[in-house]
Amino acid sequence: MALLSSLIKLNWIKMNKDERKTLRRKQIEISRHVDTPRPNSIWRHYKGGHYRVIGIVFLKITNEPGVCYDCEEDKMLPWVQPLSRWNERVNLADGGEVARFVLHEK
Repeated sequence: MALLSSLIKLNWIKMNKDERKTLRRKQIEISRHVDTPRPNSIWRHYKGGHYRVIGIVFLKITNEPGVCYDCEEDKMLPWVQPLSRWNERVNLADGGEVARFVLHEK
């Protein structure tokens, strides 16, 4: 977690003032959406595991918002998933459909 925090700070330092303002505006806009995962909330993946949200990030290549999270059972490395994928529904083999992640605990 400390390494991730250091990397985020390093990227922030490399940005110019306008880039920081733009990024901050995007973060505020995204955080107002109801379906945006909140930091420290715990979510259950449709296949099982429980995951704690670290925060909202932006994918450098696409500038798309993403969710940074870690596994509650095995906190080895944090993961990043595009926000659109986090919120999507998944088709099951039996023809059913479920949310990829469901809020388990705030």
